[in-house]
Amino acid sequence: MFLAVVVLSVLVYFCYAYAPKITKVVPPSTAHGILRVIAFILLCIGVQIAWNGLSALLAQIIRP
Repeated sequence: MFLAVVVLSVLVYFCYAYAPKITKVVPPSTAHGILRVIAFILLCIGVQIAWNGLSALLAQIIRP
């Protein structure tokens, strides 16, 4: 677990450190597509969290 945290930390550091160079290489249409995919994934995560919360709430209300 510790190794995974270290590897991810190093990857995030390099992504932030070289972000200007990366954005020059990636075409704007590709960057826009990547942002849309990430937004969709975040929407799915939000819906899942809301669904789990509402499900637990309704389960307590319906079956006291």
